[in-house]
Amino acid sequence: MVILLHGYGLGALTNYGDFEHSRSLIQRNLELFKKEFGMAPAMPAPPEEGRAGLIHELLKAGARVIAVDLRGFGKSGKPLEVTAYNNSAMARDISWLIDKLNVESVDVLGFSMGSLVAAQLLALNIPRLRSVVLSGISEYILEGSVLEFPKSFPVPDHLPRPLTNKAWAEEGARILEEGKIVPGHLASAHVVMAEATGLDPKMLAAVLRGVIAEEVSRTALYKVNVPVLILNGKADVANQKIDGLLTAIPSAIADSCEGDHYSTPFQPSFQNRVISFFQQRWEPVEKVANMNKQQLYLVGDVPGFSPQISKLVSMMNYVRHTTLSALKDITRSELDYLDASCGNSIGSLLLHIAATEIGYQAATLHNRDLNEEEKLEWGAVFVLGDKARKEIKGNDLDFYLNKLEHVRSQTLAKLGSLDDSWLDEEKRFGDNRINNYFKWFHVITHEVNHRGQILMLRRLAKGGD
Repeated sequence: MVILLHGYGLGALTNYGDFEHSRSLIQRNLELFKKEFGMAPAMPAPPEEGRAGLIHELLKAGARVIAVDLRGFGKSGKPLEVTAYNNSAMARDISWLIDKLNVESVDVLGFSMGSLVAAQLLALNIPRLRSVVLSGISEYILEGSVLEFPKSFPVPDHLPRPLTNKAWAEEGARILEEGKIVPGHLASAHVVMAEATGLDPKMLAAVLRGVIAEEVSRTALYKVNVPVLILNGKADVANQKIDGLLTAIPSAIADSCEGDHYSTPFQPSFQNRVISFFQQRWEPVEKVANMNKQQLYLVGDVPGFSPQISKLVSMMNYVRHTTLSALKDITRSELDYLDASCGNSIGSLLLHIAATEIGYQAATLHNRDLNEEEKLEWGAVFVLGDKARKEIKGNDLDFYLNKLEHVRSQTLAKLGSLDDSWLDEEKRFGDNRINNYFKWFHVITHEVNHRGQILMLRRLAKGGD
C-alpha cells in the first residue's frame, strides 16, 4: 500500500495523475506569474514516458495506491481557521486513515508540502510506516533552520534576518489576506496561486500559518528508524540544501532525478527511483537481499553496491539463505519450543538476529547509540533470558520473517549509498583497532552461530537428541 501526499495549492490527481490533468493549472499559474513578475519558469515538458504520472506507474508496478486530497485541497473540506491545520493536523489525518485501512504497513511519498506532512508523520512515530520518500523539499522544514533563497529570487530586504520558514509563511499569509500583488516580492506568488487555482486566499493563509509554518522536531526525527529516501529534481533550485535532513534522520539516504519543482513528479527518473526504493520493501526476503540463487556460491558483484560492499552483501545473502532454509515448514510450536539446555526459543533467536543487526546499524551506519524506541522494541531480545522466554511466543513464522526482512532492507538501503572506503573506517576496540568490515563480518558469523542453535532446537522439538 502506497499513500501519496500532494503539494501546496494542488490536489492528488494534479500532482500524481496524468500530466494533461495538470497542464492547464500549471500554464495558468505560470502565465499569471510572468504577468506580475515579468518572468516565470518555462512550461514543463516532461518526457512522454513520464506523463501518465506516478499513480499510473505505481499501479503498473503492482502497488495499491491511495492518493489523498489533504484538508483544504481537492475534494476535501476547506476550513478557514488556522486551528484546523496546526498541530500536525494533516499528518494526524493520514495516521487516522492508516488505522482505518487496518493494513500491516504502508509506504508514504510526499512532494513539497506533502513531504512536510510525511516528515510530521515520521516525527509522530506512526507504527505502521514501512518506508517514506520526501521529495521537493529541503532542510528548511526543520526547527531552527534559516532560509537561504537563490540570489535571483525577489525577496525584499525589509524582512527579518535570519529569515525562518515560520516568518516567511507568515509573510505569505499576510499578503494573501491583503489580496494584492506586491511588486518585487516573491511571497506574492501565493496570490498568483490563489487566482490560478480558484482557492480561497483565507484558506491558503490558514494553511501557511498552520502547516507550512510548523517546524519539524529534529529530536523526533532523530529517533526514526524506517528507511527514508530524500529525492529532489536537479533543477529544483530552492530544494538543494538537504544535509540537515540527512543529519536529522539517521535512516535517510539521498538521491536526485531530472526536473524542476513543477516537472519532477512527471520525470521517468523520479518515478523509477521511487518505485525501486519501495520495491525493496515489497519483495520477499530473498529478493530484498538481491539474492540470485544461481549466484549464491559466488562472492562478487551485487547490483546496486560498490565492489567490496558487494562481497559483504554476497556473504550476508548466503548466510540469510541458509537461515531461511533452516526454517522450512516450521510450526508455531517449534518456534515457541523451550529446552532447558538451550534456554531460548527459535522465535527469540530470530528476533535476536534482527536486534543485533539493528545495533550494528546504529553504531556503524548512523554513528549513534540505540535510541529509546529501539531499546523498548528490541530490549528483551538483545539480552535474551527470562524476559524473552516469557514474552516471545505465540507468533507464526511470517511475524519473524517480516522483522528480519524489515531490518535487512534498512541495512541494504544504507549500504547501497556507501562506497568501499566506509568498510575501512576504524575505531578503537580496547587495546586494538576495529573496522566496519570486521563488525559486519561479526554480524554474519553471529547469525551462523544461531542458525546452528535453531537446527538443534528443531530436532529437540521433534523429539530428537
